[in-house]
Amino acid sequence: MITNNRSRVREALLFSAVFLALALSSCATSGRYVLLKEYGASVPSRDPRPLEGVTICIKGFDTAPQLNGTPPEGKDPLVPRSFSYLPMTDAQTQKWSDEADKAKDSAPKSDLREIGNLRNGYGMVLSHIWALNDPGAWLADTLRKDWESLGATVVDPANANQADIVVGGKIQLCKVDMYMGIWSDFVVDLALQPKGGEEAVSTIYTKGTVDLTWVGSNEDFFTSIRQSRQKFSWLATDKLLAALGKQ
Repeated sequence: MITNNRSRVREALLFSAVFLALALSSCATSGRYVLLKEYGASVPSRDPRPLEGVTICIKGFDTAPQLNGTPPEGKDPLVPRSFSYLPMTDAQTQKWSDEADKAKDSAPKSDLREIGNLRNGYGMVLSHIWALNDPGAWLADTLRKDWESLGATVVDPANANQADIVVGGKIQLCKVDMYMGIWSDFVVDLALQPKGGEEAVSTIYTKGTVDLTWVGSNEDFFTSIRQSRQKFSWLATDKLLAALGKQ
């Protein structure tokens, strides 16, 4: 009797393990689709606002052909002083989720950008993570929101002659990966050109993480990307203020 019960327990555990493995594989092989979108500023407010009276032209950010590449060797990610991650509100999260679902149904496959990997319990890549929209346009929009919250007037490239400084650059890496956790790598060549001055380009590498997870949701992946992007915004703001002689 005891032997039979032990046999049933072993069978139940084996069935559960197989079912879980199949479920994980099914979830992973379907891929993940992430909408890159913000609904407000993500840098801390300051009083007085340091960019009050400053006009900034954001001319845009190009993207490397392969965003799901290898992080820079021998270079540690940067972390801003006193950095604190600002999560989306419940209302923003719900709005983001609804818009992401609509975008997934309507976005042409040609517009999708591969930005990460989904892995099984052995670390093998089963599928990929896709951005539903242009990471370069998303970055430009987030910087606009951040700098306007600090008092700046942001203009488009057609009005660059009105700007105190022109900002642009190239996203070299916008990658999110997972293995019992989620992490993102964000590498941007940031170009700053004050009015009447020379253009200066600096590379900023930041990282984001989400705690232990086996099957990451779209929101989990976006959270990790947002962390690395918010760190970039903090650091880019410091460089902008320095270029303007305000820091």
